[in-house]
Order: sequence, then structure tokens, then C-alpha cells
Amino acid sequence: MKKYLIFIILLLSQAGCKKYLDEKPNNALALPKDNLENLKLLLYDTNTMNQQSASAGEIGSDNFYLSDSQWKTLSQAQPTSANLYIWGRDLFNDNDRNDWTLTYKVVFNTNLVLDAIKTISPTASTQTQWNSIKGAALFFRAYSFLQLLQEFAKPYDESTSAADLGIAIRLTPDITDKSTRATVKQSYAQVLQDLQEAVGLLPLTSDFKTTPNKAAANGLLARTYLLMGDYQQALVFANACLKLSPTLVDFNNLSASAAYPISRYNDEVTFHATLFQLTAYGTSYARVSDELYALYNNNDLRRTIFYKNGGIGNITFKGSYDGSRVCFGGIATDEIYLIYAECAARTGNISDAMDKLNSLLLKRWKTGTFNPITANDSSTALRSVLEERRKELVFRNLRWADLRRLNKETAFSKTLTRIVDGKNYMLTPNDAKFTFPLPNKVVQLSGMNQN
Repeated sequence: MKKYLIFIILLLSQAGCKKYLDEKPNNALALPKDNLENLKLLLYDTNTMNQQSASAGEIGSDNFYLSDSQWKTLSQAQPTSANLYIWGRDLFNDNDRNDWTLTYKVVFNTNLVLDAIKTISPTASTQTQWNSIKGAALFFRAYSFLQLLQEFAKPYDESTSAADLGIAIRLTPDITDKSTRATVKQSYAQVLQDLQEAVGLLPLTSDFKTTPNKAAANGLLARTYLLMGDYQQALVFANACLKLSPTLVDFNNLSASAAYPISRYNDEVTFHATLFQLTAYGTSYARVSDELYALYNNNDLRRTIFYKNGGIGNITFKGSYDGSRVCFGGIATDEIYLIYAECAARTGNISDAMDKLNSLLLKRWKTGTFNPITANDSSTALRSVLEERRKELVFRNLRWADLRRLNKETAFSKTLTRIVDGKNYMLTPNDAKFTFPLPNKVVQLSGMNQN
């Protein structure tokens, strides 16, 4: 049995048929369905489930820039990354390992588990484990669908979501099922359905930070509702998450001289995942945006905890919550504080918004130097929160989603510009290029509509 399971896991991580859509193995390889431990092992495969989160949006965002020589080198080695940087349309066609295929690989694993667990009747002694496994599978599926929506579907707009093309909602491991694109509304509804069920199943604590718990599901619900513009519901779930996982790391206790000052699995991490690593935003290429770096006060510890200052034009990122050069892509308490603060500001709870924001910033500034931020109206409070969100959640592939959603508000919309090899590139608010094209092979093999 053990050898058989290892064989399946190897196939899941290395092989596939009908690739380019889900990268999944032949469904003749039936997963042993009588053992919860086998199902748990599929979800504990961190290489597949946790270490390849969608990252293309990070390259398109305004967190960093590339020199001309770096971009030219990249255009030869990783054409998709080079095109992402200038918001080109020829994307994901040079390599089968991309955000679409890797993320649907996670979806396939979750569907294997969800399909198998239906055949297992839990006993009194296995009910807790059964709940945890099913809840984790639902969480991972929702987490994957939400990532795909930020890159391959239009930003959520209630007035058009029932018509806008969403993603392929794969709910079974059967590779013969035809893939079609749901609407954006249907796609988000599936994310919410999975997470709401997961909240009721997941435990308060999990075995490892790489497996979700109840706080993580509440946090992902808060993120989802924020992206949908449902600020009241986002506030509810942010609050639920913080009741279970409120801890913030005091940056005064970190060593700014360390190569990577923030440890992996630190107390702020509710769910640990990392981005699919691409050369473009790695420290050997990416130089932090001057505009971004200038936002930090000299007494703001993030200036030295997040960044290594090698002089003008040579500022690099070192503040990953993975404790390495690999960028964090999970859920952490700081994000939830900021979701809470933003939604409180947007719903008129100014005092509440500032309290949450200041609680975070107190842990980010040098002891004795921070003066609490105040606001007399919602718009001032919101602007303060969004500026701190900009400074806090860097290199997590969250900025791209923020640009997309905030572009719908004139006060916060932004035009992005690049100059590469003497040529000007521009991405204006609400441009169609904020939605990436599907890989051509996916369209050719599935018949799904292209963006």
C-alpha cells in the first residue's frame, strides 16, 4: 500500500496527461479510498500544495524594476516573465510549468481527496481527522481558485460579474469532464461555498503551518470578500480570524543585519505557502521601486527588515515570511489587521480602523518613535490604511490584486509605466491587460474562450 501511494504521489508531482489544463495523471490510477492517512499525505505534499502559488501578478506590479540588460537576459531565458514585465500578451506559452497548470494541479489533488473521502464513513474515533482532511481539501481548492481569479478573470464587479468570464471550476478528478469557463460570479460563489464549509470542518490548530486551520479559512474568506468589495462581510471574517490568531511580531526584536530577518513559520503566519519562484522578482534581478522605498520613514523598521540597501538603484527585498529568498504567498496576521482596518474605514468605523492600524504599526516602528495615526473622516482613514497596506504586504503577489480592485476607484487608481530599452510601456487603470490570457494550449485543447 505504501509503495503504491508513493507511486501515485510521484506521478502527481511529475507526470500528467491532458496536460496544460490540469496536469493530472490517468484516472485509472485509483487512489486507495479506505485510508484517511493516504488522503492526508496527498494534502501534506508541500511541494505541490504549498510551494508553487501563483506569482505572475508580482512581475506585472509596481514593487520592483529591472535594468535593460536584465530584461534582455530574461527575454531569452524566460520570455513569459519578460512579457509580464511589459504587460505583453504572449504569456505562459514557453513553459508548461506556469500559474495555470501548477494551480490546477493543486485543484486536482483536492478533488482526488474530496472524491475519495465521500466513500469513507467516519467513526467516533476518526470523525475529527475526517473533518480536518475534508476541510483542508476545500480550503486548498478555494485558495487555488481565488489565485486563478486574480490573474485569468476580470476583477470582481457586481454589475457585470454574472456575464464576465471566470475560470474553469473543476470539482471532480475525472479527466474526461469537459472544462468550461464559469462566470466571475459563479467562480467567486464556489470559492465562498468551499471556504464556508471548510470553516465548519477545520480544527482550531493544525499539525503544521502548511496545513490550514479555522483561522486560515476565516482569513481567506476575509480576503475573498475584500476582493469582491463586500466590506461588511470581509470585516466579519477578519474579526473571526483575529479572534483565533491575533499575534503580531514585534520588529524591534528582529535583527536587521540578518540575511533574512523574518523566520519561517513565525507567529504571524496563519497558513504558510510560497510563490512559484520566478527569476524576474528574485534578488539577483529585481530592484525595489524607488517610489515604494521612499514611503518608509527612517524610524519605520520595515525599511531595514524588508530591504537590503546596497546604494542608489540597488535596493533588494529580504523580508519574506519564508525566512529565505523565496517569497511568501500564504496568509498572515498583518494582512488580516489591514483587511479589518480597511473595511472598518470603508464602513464608517473610523476609530476601530485606526485602532487596528496603529496596533500593527506599533510593532513596526522603533520603540518610542511611533505617533498613532488619527483620522477625522472615513476617506482620510482609508487613505492611511491603504498606504500602510502598500508598505506592509510587499512581494506576496497581493499588489496585483490590489491594483486591479483599486483601479475602480478614481481616488486610488494608478497608471503603471516602464521604460525598457528606450521604449515606453504603459498600463492604464482598468486596462484589459490586467487580466492575463490563458495559455494558448489550454484554449486549443479545451475549446474554452480566450480572454
